[in-house]
Amino acid sequence: MLTIKRFDKNIFKNITAKTLFNIEKKTMKKITLDKYYIEPIYEVFLEKSNFIFLSGKSQIYIALHNEKLIGFILSFYTDPNSADFIPSYVENYKYYISSLYIDPNYQNKGIGTKLLKTLINNLKKTNLDNIYLTVDLNNKNAIDFYLKNNFLIEKKIDKIQLYLLQFKLNN
Repeated sequence: MLTIKRFDKNIFKNITAKTLFNIEKKTMKKITLDKYYIEPIYEVFLEKSNFIFLSGKSQIYIALHNEKLIGFILSFYTDPNSADFIPSYVENYKYYISSLYIDPNYQNKGIGTKLLKTLINNLKKTNLDNIYLTVDLNNKNAIDFYLKNNFLIEKKIDKIQLYLLQFKLNN
């Protein structure tokens, strides 16, 4: 049975940043974007991700199938005080989805859409106007997924081969 829950580190003590990013790593290997996981670089990224994971400024929703973690969405309010983590193309935006990953064995079953809609419905209760995220220019499946879910391409960032996408919360 599939359940979507808001992550609470006090309840889900066995789920750590490393647990989440292992799902991300497995997914990235499937779509041949594993260039991001050269070990020294990945370890630094994981260490900086822990800051957001534990800061309380993030919203994390997890997908569980029979209590097994199979996916997650990680989003956060951008914070100028953590500029070493926040890429420069994100700093001017208030809210950013940094990760949405589903274990490859569970993809194409609507789980990503359920996670995304859960987050969006929660954020509609805030004073935010927009949500932002970036997608690798070569990740056609992710681009199609977000466009299907009413995100718009705001701009192409050629220098780092990404699209910046935007979702308008108040439409």
